Amino acid sequence: MARTERVSGRRSSMTRGGVHTRLKILHVYKDFDPPIRGGMERHVALMCRYQSQWAEVEALTCSRSMWTRRAFRDGTRVTEVGEWGRFQSAPIAPLFPWHLRKLQADIIVAHVPNPTAELSYLIGRPQGRLIVRYQSDVVRQAAAMRFYGPFQMTFLRKAAMILVASEQYLATSPTLQAVRNRCVVVPLGIVPEDFQRPDAASMFYFWGCIATTRGWSIWCAPLRRSGR
Repeated sequence: MARTERVSGRRSSMTRGGVHTRLKILHVYKDFDPPIRGGMERHVALMCRYQSQWAEVEALTCSRSMWTRRAFRDGTRVTEVGEWGRFQSAPIAPLFPWHLRKLQADIIVAHVPNPTAELSYLIGRPQGRLIVRYQSDVVRQAAAMRFYGPFQMTFLRKAAMILVASEQYLATSPTLQAVRNRCVVVPLGIVPEDFQRPDAASMFYFWGCIATTRGWSIWCAPLRRSGR
């Protein structure tokens, strides 16, 4: 089946068998915001929202229940695959590989670390180009890397491109050194309007473990300069 890609301005399209269609992008993670609040979940939702302006975008996550359902979350069509529970934060979802292959995306954006998605990709062998958004090395479950590490590296080597948030992270991540030739630095970005409210509170509130991966020292620097 012939397939060509055309990019013109902000729009991208595909031709399959003589039929003109929009480029289809599938974002893959374990949860979506809403309903689950979190940094990676929000990033996935933002990418879906803005990429939908020029492409057909869907998301594939897990449902936190035994049942598979389809819903629109923040304007994005999301397939939430049933799961049997979670082991070390990773959903146990036997049908995830089947859904990953069934959705037939032109580009699959996998947000990792995500053992469920990574193993599902290796099992299901879906069509489409693989782009990996590498968010973090495995830290809390480091002991599991003895078994999970080889699968993750096999998965990363299949990626056409691995997106990393900063040059510093690329230089210091032990995992990424083996696939450095596939890595491209692309910052996560923000929505500027969310930080341009003149009546914003002067109090900075942080809840969680103070660790370098949370970036708390960077967050506090502007407050120190402002004298607050």
